[in-house]
Amino acid sequence: MDSISSVLRDAQTTKLLSSPKTAFAIDESTDVSHTSEMIIYAQYVDVLNDFKIELEYFEMVACPGSSAKELYDTVTGAVKGRDKRLFDKWVAFATDGPSVMVGGSNSVTQRLKVIKPHLIDIHCVGHRQPLAAKDAFSSIAHCSKLDEVVHACGSFFSHSTQRREELVEIADANNDDNTQVEMACKTRWLSTGNATDSIVEKYESVVEQHWKNRSVTITSDGLYRKLTDWNIFGGLLIITDVLGKLKKMSLTFQQKQLDGHVVRKAVNDLLTAMNAYETSWGTNFRAMVKAIPGYSSDAPSDFTYGGGEGGVEGGFAISFSKSKRDFVEAFGRKLAKAVTLRVNERFPLLEIAVAFDIFDRRRFPEAAAAAVRMGDKAGAVERRVR
Repeated sequence: MDSISSVLRDAQTTKLLSSPKTAFAIDESTDVSHTSEMIIYAQYVDVLNDFKIELEYFEMVACPGSSAKELYDTVTGAVKGRDKRLFDKWVAFATDGPSVMVGGSNSVTQRLKVIKPHLIDIHCVGHRQPLAAKDAFSSIAHCSKLDEVVHACGSFFSHSTQRREELVEIADANNDDNTQVEMACKTRWLSTGNATDSIVEKYESVVEQHWKNRSVTITSDGLYRKLTDWNIFGGLLIITDVLGKLKKMSLTFQQKQLDGHVVRKAVNDLLTAMNAYETSWGTNFRAMVKAIPGYSSDAPSDFTYGGGEGGVEGGFAISFSKSKRDFVEAFGRKLAKAVTLRVNERFPLLEIAVAFDIFDRRRFPEAAAAAVRMGDKAGAVERRVR
C-alpha cells in the first residue's frame, strides 16, 4: 500500500508542479478515534490533459490544535512537506468561513496574506448556503415551534424498536411509505428537510400511531394535538417545500467542478422558487395541499385528513380556521422572503464570479479551445474576446 501511495503522490505532485498556479481548500474533520484531522484539497490546471481545471484530494493530516497558528502551521506544513514549490505557486485558499480561518488579523488567511498579499481567499459556497438557511429559519419564531415538533417526532421513534416496528405496520396498512422518521441535526436546518420529508410522506400513519398511544404516553398525546393543528401541519408542508429547494441547491454545490455560471444558476433557481410564494405559492406546497382529501383554503372549520380502508375510521380532524389559513400563508411568504434576503447576503458577488469564468477552459468557445490545444495563446485570446 505504501508503494502504491507513493506512486500516486508522485504522479499528483508532477501534475501540480506543471500547473502555472495552484489553490488549496481545507476543512476539519474527526476520525473514528476522535482525532482532529485536516483534509486538504488541491485545485490546479492539468496542462497534461487539455488544460482542464481539476480538484483532487491532496492530504489528510492530524491537527495538534484549533488555534489559528496551529491550523496555519498544519496546512502550510503539509503543502511545503510535499514540495516547497507548491507553496510558491499557491494563489487561492478556500475554507468554510469561521473566524479562526478568515477573521481578524491573526486568522489563518491573514497569516497567509502576510507572505502572499495577493492571495485570493474564498468562503466555500457549500458552506455559505447552510448558513443562509440557518439565518433565515432562525429569524422566524414559528420555525422554532416546527423544529421542536420535528425533533420530538424523531426522538419518539429513535429510542424504541417497538415503536418503529409499530409505525411500519401502520404505514403498510395505510399504503404509506414505511421508512422510519429521521432525526434532525439541531445545528443544521438542511438536515431538518430530510426529517420533515420522512414525516410528511407518511403523515397519516404518524398521526395514527400517536392517536393510538395518546392514552399511553403524554408525548403521543401532545404530538397528536400538535400534528392535527393546521398551524403545525401547514407549517410542516411549507418548510418541507422550502427545504427541498435548498437541498437541491446544496446538491448542485456538491459537484466536483463548480464555476460562476453554475453557482449563479443555482442561486437564481432558488430565488425564483421563493418568489413563487408571493405570486402563486410554492409548487410542492400547492401539490401537497391539493392531495389532502377534504381540504379547502376556504373551509370555515375543521377538515378530515386520512381515514378509509386500512386507516382509522373517518380519519383525523385537522383543526382549521380562516385565521389559521391566513397564519400559514403569511408564514410561507415570510419564510420565502427571509430565505431570499439571506441568500442574497451570502452570495453578493455572483456576476464577478461569472466574469472569472473567462479564465476557465471549459467555458471557451470551441474555436478558442482548439487554439489553446494548438498552443496559439494569442489566437485563443482573440477568439475569446470576440
